[in-house]
Amino acid sequence: MLTLSDIAEAKERERELVYSRRLAEAVLQAAAQPLALIGDDLKLRALNSAFAALLGLRGEDGVGRRFDEVAPGKWDAEGLRELQVKRARGRAPLALPLAGAAGDGGTPQRLTAHRLDIVGDEVILLSIDPG
Repeated sequence: MLTLSDIAEAKERERELVYSRRLAEAVLQAAAQPLALIGDDLKLRALNSAFAALLGLRGEDGVGRRFDEVAPGKWDAEGLRELQVKRARGRAPLALPLAGAAGDGGTPQRLTAHRLDIVGDEVILLSIDPG
């Protein structure tokens, strides 16, 4: 039998979950640095407007797609293989060229990958800095 106390606790947990999600999204979007979250399948789970702009995307257009498919030809295939090998490590800085990104003529960008274990779910936080 459910009591009012059980319902109140469940509602409080739900409010905390909504708050945490909104906070994470706000922090991601507020960052000036291009940031994206990808799953262990290398599909984009979230990206901020700076990351989207770097790849010529609008908003969340790339979510659900492999990040190397979002902007074909802009990611170095060897670097992607290296990322897949290193993704099990906590921090794996890599230099990947983004050909033609943001009109820079393919100047190499520094990609840093951080593995995040979130309640049994592995995601990778990608950040991109000018080379």
